[in-house]
Amino acid sequence: CSWTNWMSDHSPDAVGDMETILQLRRHYSFCNTSDILAVRCRDSKTKRTPEELGQLNVLCEINRGLVCINSNQLLGQCVDYEVSFLCDPYSPGCKLENTPSDLLSTSTSTAESTAHDGTSAFSTGTTETTQLCKQVVNLQEDMLSASSFRDDSYAPGHARLGDANCWMPAATDISPYIQVSFMTWQMVSGITTQGHAGASLFVRTFIIKYSTDGIMWHSYREAEGQDKIFYGNIDSTTPVRNLFHYLIRARYLRIIPVSWNHEIAMRFQLHGSIQVTPLMDKLSLSDMNCTDWDQWLDLNHPNLTHRDEVEPIADLIAHSLFCKNPMAIECRPEPFVRPQTSAPMMSCNLWEGFKCLVSDGNGPVCNNYKVRLGCLKETPECISRQTNPVPVCNPDLDTSFCPESCQQGFYCNGTKCVPRSSCPCNINGKVVMPHGVERDEKCNICQCQSGETMCAPLPQCPSCAKGISYRDTDSCECQCLTCKTNEYQCGDGSCIDEHQKCDCIVDCIDDELGCG
Repeated sequence: CSWTNWMSDHSPDAVGDMETILQLRRHYSFCNTSDILAVRCRDSKTKRTPEELGQLNVLCEINRGLVCINSNQLLGQCVDYEVSFLCDPYSPGCKLENTPSDLLSTSTSTAESTAHDGTSAFSTGTTETTQLCKQVVNLQEDMLSASSFRDDSYAPGHARLGDANCWMPAATDISPYIQVSFMTWQMVSGITTQGHAGASLFVRTFIIKYSTDGIMWHSYREAEGQDKIFYGNIDSTTPVRNLFHYLIRARYLRIIPVSWNHEIAMRFQLHGSIQVTPLMDKLSLSDMNCTDWDQWLDLNHPNLTHRDEVEPIADLIAHSLFCKNPMAIECRPEPFVRPQTSAPMMSCNLWEGFKCLVSDGNGPVCNNYKVRLGCLKETPECISRQTNPVPVCNPDLDTSFCPESCQQGFYCNGTKCVPRSSCPCNINGKVVMPHGVERDEKCNICQCQSGETMCAPLPQCPSCAKGISYRDTDSCECQCLTCKTNEYQCGDGSCIDEHQKCDCIVDCIDDELGCG
């Protein structure tokens, strides 16, 4: 069960072209409106989208269908459109054998293709698309940032779907966006949006941009040269899902509002693959020699009925003997075996605890895990490492102006107590605010994540036609190092004295070749 066949029940008249759901149901049978995940609209003759044709203000919405008004068009006439809907494969009565073959193949493999903007994109088979559409990316508060926000009540952390508040940019922000910074590579297959929880404020249309380094951004496109315009909400509370024709593989993603009702207000969730994270999470303050580990805890046990294994951080703190303000966490399977990789998500961190989630009810049962928390050892040597006993965002900060204490879960940023998601970093001698991007001393692109620096190494410099390739640490540009006039350039780019050429001693890969 996926995209319906293309449908058209109305020809353009004096008003325009109307391919509404109500009209289409008179001659076509398809899923309930509540089970529609996405919609496609195109010209029935040229097979081009409204954006490609240059037709203006054409509504193509999952809750309505298509509406095109002649008076909005430059030539005064709408083309004859046709519509296709993507039905939720998990809705009652959905028949997978009726999946059309014009977009999704019956293969279950994932194939890489080239997107219209030349960047890497993926099209998937039916099984992968179904799974990715169903999975929800777990957005943590410290993964969310924005160009601006009105006040704390409308900060990016409130932008998650179902939140009692929402994200609203500052009134003076002329280029607003909200950004998700993943810890590592993420596969994103779609987005669900909402508006303000208590007022008629919502985003009507938006575009998506993505990045691998947080510096260079690419617009998501489904047609050459045209940024994809996503149709968002028609009210403030009803969730609207948009699935991508191509999967997005990125480390950063931005949602940029294009049009809105009165003011920009947004809540959202992303769909896609769930990232597997390491099974040990230690904050920058942690040091193995100064970590006092509490007892191993095993509070929950997976079984054939409950296949997931979850050890919530609040329960772990409550059952620990002494560690109530942990700075480190460690997770291991019990009995001790190699961690399994078949589960779609395993995470071990201080904001959630341990999670192993099995999305498929018939899939393998998670291993049973034990977890322990680590606190700072109260020895003179370890305590002396802190110039101030208050927990700090990172050890490089000047804590002279820190308060005497912070409430649990808060850290000093140099002047006041803040949640870890608001902690700055020190990158290459510069103070970088959360989600800020800076290059380190090796030219790697680094981002500040909750007081910790996460760096993506640059690709290796390409080989030089002559000389040795290297990266200049001042300009961060690739350059070629060539030999002096009295030196011989070896085939691997290295330099030797010219007298070492053909001296019957091998000094490099080719200095004795062709010597006669």
